[in-house]
Amino acid sequence: MKQKYTSSFVPIIYKNHFDIVASEFLKKYCPEALEKPMPVPILEIAEKKIQLNVIRTERLSENLDIIGAITLCDGIIDIYDSVTKEYIGLEVQKGTVFIDSYINHSGRENNTLAHECVHWYKHRPYFIHHSKKEDTLAIAFRCPIRRIEEDESDSWSDAEWMEWQAGGIAPRILMPKEMVKIKIKELFITYHSSSGEINRIALLRNVIDDLAKFFCVSKQSAKIRMIELGYEEAIEVYSEEKDSQIQPLFKMDYNDFGNKSVNGHQTRQINLNEAFEEYCKNEQFQEIVNSGRFTYVDGFFVINDEKYIRQQKNGGFELTEYAKNNLFDCTINFTYKLRSNFEIHSSRVQMEILYRMEYSTSYKKLPFYSSNIQNDAVFDKAEALRNLRAEFDAQYEESKKYRKTFSERVYEIIQIKKWNSTIFKEKTLLDDMTFSRIKNKPDYTPNLKSVIAICVGLDLDLTVTNELLRLAGHSLTTSREHKAYSYIINAFCGCSIDERNEALEALDVEPLGTKSRETIKNK
Repeated sequence: MKQKYTSSFVPIIYKNHFDIVASEFLKKYCPEALEKPMPVPILEIAEKKIQLNVIRTERLSENLDIIGAITLCDGIIDIYDSVTKEYIGLEVQKGTVFIDSYINHSGRENNTLAHECVHWYKHRPYFIHHSKKEDTLAIAFRCPIRRIEEDESDSWSDAEWMEWQAGGIAPRILMPKEMVKIKIKELFITYHSSSGEINRIALLRNVIDDLAKFFCVSKQSAKIRMIELGYEEAIEVYSEEKDSQIQPLFKMDYNDFGNKSVNGHQTRQINLNEAFEEYCKNEQFQEIVNSGRFTYVDGFFVINDEKYIRQQKNGGFELTEYAKNNLFDCTINFTYKLRSNFEIHSSRVQMEILYRMEYSTSYKKLPFYSSNIQNDAVFDKAEALRNLRAEFDAQYEESKKYRKTFSERVYEIIQIKKWNSTIFKEKTLLDDMTFSRIKNKPDYTPNLKSVIAICVGLDLDLTVTNELLRLAGHSLTTSREHKAYSYIINAFCGCSIDERNEALEALDVEPLGTKSRETIKNK
């Protein structure tokens, strides 16, 4: 059939021509599927015959609005990162097909892949034509889960016409008309001969089930194909059942480890602000930092052990020579991702079938933490070397056997460390009055910021800090300020309050303590 086009280069394909186009596709890529009933090897066709790159490991949208996509030219397309719960950019070449990773049914997956193949087969001229005319180039089709309703055709855009065509032709590629007729006839003969009298609806259900299984499509697709071929009674089969071929989000979240295709450049060094943003967004990274097994030194998250870090004369920390020469063994690794500078709303994702380059021009290249072989090995080593503050921890555990107030617990730790008021002021940037109240007033409970200053000065981990906050009637929330407190407690363990205050100021959070360092020196 000679293809005709509209003035905007949308192919003119009427519904009664869908089977013809499907047959032309199969003649070119799989002629044997027109000779005898067989499952159409659509993945093999896509990868080996058409030379498409099929990716089935990514999520395309947060709420499954989009289940498939194909890129018609090189560019950047947004995919959904389930770990950080944001959209990130993925650099792709033309001819890349995405099948949403939450599709858990081979029939739905095959139909989505066939759908993307139709876009490549019939709709590339539209992209070529418009790429020469428009400043903003559409780089991909993003295919929504919703169907394009025919009764709305008067108001369809070019993209919706092409989406309707792909949606109608795809199942006909997987279930060629004449071959399906042969298979249906064969199944009816089999059931009539083996079962004798059988309820008509039950018979149709069996035929639909076997047809779907044979052609590797969904039962819904098999049912619709039978109705199109004149078996109108099939409309009564599965009429009350919902399409369950897409996993609900809540069933998959526990098994979702984020993006698999984002294997960009990697780094072990990360600046303070980028690390904090990752800490706020990435729960996996929060767990790593909150474990207390790593310290932020010289831009690296390094194992918190004297083998890898050493204290300088000025009180700060630096990497040991061994660590500098063996960063692979002792530091956390980050992968760069392209994070979008705007928020994608599901309504836009649903409506924008054509994905335009203008949506892909505003990205920041930022480091991202994910669990991998290298990071897991470093974490295991950190676990094995966890022996810092062991003596203090043992004393702390013993002291917990007795009920104590905030002041009693803090003063107990102060005594263990053999501090006096001068050292207390030096380490916490708090005043003599605070020290006196802790020492002499068992029921004294300072404000949250003072508790954090005390815990930082005492170099306590997050577990002990949370315990003291609880005794003082406080707790850390998910606010940016409180996350910054958790961050400096975990990532800067062993560092002075001055160093941690520098980090807070870099994060635009007010520093700890009621007295400046200069004020203390002048007293």
